[in-house]
Amino acid sequence: MIDFTYEFPDGRKIRVREMSQHANLRAAKDEEAALRQAVKDGTYKIRAGEDTLAGFAEEFFVKALVKKKASTRAGYLTVYEQHLEKRLGPKRLSEITKNAIDTFSAGLKALKGEKKLEPNTINNVLRVLHRMLVVAKDWGHLKGDVPKAEMLPLGTKDNITIDDYLLPEEAFEFVRSARSDMYRVMALVAVRTGLRLGELRALRWREVDFERAQVNVIRAYSLDEIDLPKGNRRRDVPLPSDALAALAGWKQVAGDRELVFARDDGTRLDHKECEDEFKEMWFLAGLRGCRVQRPTLPVRVNSEGIEKFLAHAEERGSCENYLYLLCRNLNWWLPLLEGRDLNDLDEGEIRRLVLHDQRGPEHFQHQKLTAVRAFIRWTRGEQEPKGSRRPLGVAAKKVGTFPAGKGWHLLRHSFASHCVAAGYHLREVQLWMGHSTIQVTERYAHLAPKKGSTDKLSDARLVQFYGTSTAPEPTNLVHLAEFQSKNSAVALPDLVTGPVFKTGGGR
Repeated sequence: MIDFTYEFPDGRKIRVREMSQHANLRAAKDEEAALRQAVKDGTYKIRAGEDTLAGFAEEFFVKALVKKKASTRAGYLTVYEQHLEKRLGPKRLSEITKNAIDTFSAGLKALKGEKKLEPNTINNVLRVLHRMLVVAKDWGHLKGDVPKAEMLPLGTKDNITIDDYLLPEEAFEFVRSARSDMYRVMALVAVRTGLRLGELRALRWREVDFERAQVNVIRAYSLDEIDLPKGNRRRDVPLPSDALAALAGWKQVAGDRELVFARDDGTRLDHKECEDEFKEMWFLAGLRGCRVQRPTLPVRVNSEGIEKFLAHAEERGSCENYLYLLCRNLNWWLPLLEGRDLNDLDEGEIRRLVLHDQRGPEHFQHQKLTAVRAFIRWTRGEQEPKGSRRPLGVAAKKVGTFPAGKGWHLLRHSFASHCVAAGYHLREVQLWMGHSTIQVTERYAHLAPKKGSTDKLSDARLVQFYGTSTAPEPTNLVHLAEFQSKNSAVALPDLVTGPVFKTGGGR
């Protein structure tokens, strides 16, 4: 190791600390003398292999991950910032030897309590570090061989348990609890096809094949960027008859817009707003101990409440134009609320009431919707929403705790679980799910019906659950109104509520 400090005549100092390229002591001293002279002449540069990991990281994250998916780039950056930057960032690349990596890995394994890391997480950290060192070697920043890290054994991956999927009757209640037509259809398609949330958000009408009754999954949102689905290959997933009918009805409502599931103006759905809606549906469906506890006393429209509401709006300093529109809209939206318990109105019901109402000019629909939302919130003692995109919450307390780490992906697990429980071959399920290996699909294998089972699921092959293998005739398609009103259109059949699920599945 060459380590010296050179002081310039003006008092400036520079420290040089580099690994010697020579094993011979005399040659190493000659090398040090050459470095001193280079510092004195102003020609000294940190040689290859002496950049720090932190210094190299800036270039790595700008250039090395350009072709990676946005989620992959974000994952690399998160791993570096949380685990590598503090412990290995100050080290020079040549100092990150196998011994240093093993010491670093041992430190990660020794973490306890809330900071404890799973073996797979530690392996991901080591993979990111190894990738950075490989790129540093390719770009000439690292001399010598790239040290290899020892990966931790993962053992057998845990099977999917009852906590990871919805029972058929739970899935039905979840679909019914949606606060809007779009999310109702979206939830049904998710639980019937196993599409990921990013794939649902990116799904276009041109990829819904009504003739062949299937969905062509060819793209997905990775964070906010369009990319290939996970695994970088397309797949075709069959559409059950009820999901096909729901999509046909939804297409008539959605019109000519490109995306199947989008906002009213046709723009893409945000990942967070979809996950927030999932939680609302979970509580409204009353799943796994979570439910909505509504007030016992009804809240209804009355003239005294209207006067107080208008006075309240004026006291808040609302502009004259807003108050004028508010008062004018009273004549149009008050009849919609007559006789209704305002505690029972949620965002979906309010939108249906207002947007389907024909009273007043059509261009005042937005003002009507704003007035109804504001009045109901004020009457129920709720806070005004911050921003127009925030949905109106239900007038109730949420009882129970939403399970950590659950979201739309739980519907994907539900789809695979229902298929395996109904006797579909694991290979078929693997293709529909887009799993890279059969080992991933085998996590559901314990749900398969046993030979000689009296429920005969393996023989029925979920015919009632999936309907026919061909698309129904146009005259037989269930339109959206019928889809909403008839439980049979979306109900999961009794066929898949046999012993496999009644016993708790994976527990």
